Amino acid sequence: MIYRLLEDSGSLGIVNLVPILVTLALVLGTMRLIDMPFNAMTATVLSIALGLGTDYSAHMTHRFVDEFDGTNREGALEATVMGTGGALTGSMLTTASGIGVLVLSITPILGQFGTIMAISIVYSYLTAMLVTPSAVVVWVRLGGFSLP
Repeated sequence: MIYRLLEDSGSLGIVNLVPILVTLALVLGTMRLIDMPFNAMTATVLSIALGLGTDYSAHMTHRFVDEFDGTNREGALEATVMGTGGALTGSMLTTASGIGVLVLSITPILGQFGTIMAISIVYSYLTAMLVTPSAVVVWVRLGGFSLP
């Protein structure tokens, strides 16, 4: 709905959702791989972590729309990844390491909290940098962007 109001294209919400779904699959797969249980506590922490990571793909999507003039898709993608990507890298490093330090906690529940948060933030960043540009290109090819 907000993309409909800001950019006159509600389909951008779907573009923004794609990396979030990929992140969710990656985090759940990693939890299974490291034998971390999926219970009420880890599910709650996962939802908080995904909420923090959602901003990454939203920033990338919005910056692309700001840069794209309807003709130079590659230039807009480069400006988006180089400009916003740098800021997101700093944000990811500080957030993941700041919260991820809880992995070292002697309390298992805090350790799980730190683990899920760090994994989710890193995956959110990676999918924003790798999946969002692909989703945006597909969106443009399907005619999702029309200049006034």
